[in-house]
Amino acid sequence: MGLFYQPKIDPVVPDVLLSLGIERPGDFSQKKNRCYIVEEMGKLPEVCIEIVSNREGDELTISRKSQKKGKTVAKRDIYSQIGILYYVVFDPLRQIQTDKDMNKALLRVWKMTADSYTEVTTPVGITEIGEWILLEEIGLGLKLWSGKFEEEHTRLWLRWCNVDGEVILTGAEATEFERQRAEQERQRAEQERQRAEQSDQLARRLAAQLRSLGIDPEQIT
Repeated sequence: MGLFYQPKIDPVVPDVLLSLGIERPGDFSQKKNRCYIVEEMGKLPEVCIEIVSNREGDELTISRKSQKKGKTVAKRDIYSQIGILYYVVFDPLRQIQTDKDMNKALLRVWKMTADSYTEVTTPVGITEIGEWILLEEIGLGLKLWSGKFEEEHTRLWLRWCNVDGEVILTGAEATEFERQRAEQERQRAEQERQRAEQSDQLARRLAAQLRSLGIDPEQIT
C-alpha cells in the first residue's frame, strides 16, 4: 500500500503500516483502497514496517544499485522526515547484517523523538524467537514468533502482541482456538460421563453381590 504523504511526490511503500482511529476500507480490490493518502485520512500512520527480502530495499542505507539510479535517501530517513512515530525493520533471512544496518539482529525499532529517530530496541536488537518489544504509545507490541501461519511450513514471523507479550490471534486463529476449546470441553464432558457410568455400573454390581449374600444394600449406611 503506497503511503502518499505529500502531493506531487512519489509515495513510499512500506510492507506493513498501522494507522489507528480510521475506518478500514471494505474492498481492497478497488485501486482507491490500495493507497494511504495522508491528506484524505487526516493523519499519519503510527507504525511503518519494512520486511527485508534482499539487499536492495534501502531500508537503512542506500544500496549500490539505488546509488547508481541516483537515490540519496534511505527509507528510514524518509519515514523520519515524514514524522512516522515508529519505524520497524524485520530481517528474517538476515539479508542486511552490516554494522550500519541490522548488525546481526532480526528486528530493530526506532521511535520519533523531537525531530529524529532514536532506536528503542537494545544495542544488540531482537535476535531470538519469543523476544518482543512494546510500542508504548500505541499499546501494542511486536514479537518474533515461529510457527505455521498462512503457510503449511513452520517459519519465522513478526506478530502483533498485547502489552503482556501474548500474540494477538487473527480471526481464523481465534475461530480455530474456539473450535479446539469446544472440542476439549466436549472430550472432558465425555470423560466425566464415562466415569459416572463406570461408577454406576460398579455400584450396581456391588449391590447385586450384597443381595446374593442376603444383605439389603438399602439398609447399609
